[in-house]
Amino acid sequence: MSAELKKALLDQAERDYERERREIMERLAAYQELLARMAAMGGYTLPLWAEGGDAGFDAELRDLSLLERAGLIKGAYGFTEHNMFRKYSLTERGKEIARKLQVTEKS
Repeated sequence: MSAELKKALLDQAERDYERERREIMERLAAYQELLARMAAMGGYTLPLWAEGGDAGFDAELRDLSLLERAGLIKGAYGFTEHNMFRKYSLTERGKEIARKLQVTEKS
């Protein structure tokens, strides 16, 4: 029974991995654009809640979350009286990759 459970869980993990990999390859241009935009603007602020309701930026939040897990950006929560937001900035590694992407685009 334990072997069946292990196999079922590992099979699901493999499917999740393949799906995530496909999504990264499909969205690579969007990730590059986001890094370039952050480099040009010196950071990025994403509203999460506005006046107590979801701000509706789920796709951007997923993209930013992946970049953060990859160590390319770092984020911190911020609050105002009615809103919650997440402020992102490039890490040193993210700055280096953004510079390389910029050089590649110019070539």
